[in-house]
Amino acid sequence: VGERTPVLRIKTAIEDYYLDMQGTKIPISSKYIERIMIASGTFPDETVKTNLLKMADFVNKDEFWRAIIEQVLIQPNGELLIIPQVGDYLIEFGKPEDYEFKLRNLKAVYQQGFKNLGWNKYKAISVKYQNQVVCTKK
Repeated sequence: VGERTPVLRIKTAIEDYYLDMQGTKIPISSKYIERIMIASGTFPDETVKTNLLKMADFVNKDEFWRAIIEQVLIQPNGELLIIPQVGDYLIEFGKPEDYEFKLRNLKAVYQQGFKNLGWNKYKAISVKYQNQVVCTKK
């Protein structure tokens, strides 16, 4: 029997468990908490689940994104809202397709735009539209 590796933690009002890359549930251990991306909400379909698992695996392997992303809220329409570890703003991610492209654009905003302006001036950052990063001021 092989050991399963958690990729994503799912927290709802009813359940709290991990998922591996195949989408198999893994129970939470009382002895050890895995430091991985957390998602709340329910998957509207298998495509959103599959893409979010791939995105979580990508985030977990990237030191920058592990430090930025605290939690992902799955909306009923399959779009994601990301709650960052630091700051008082939300990231409107859209559907988890093209997650690498969206994260690359978002990383450029963090490294180039926020370096000069600071992220605390915004209430929302959206990467849900193709080839655009839209920042909404507070």
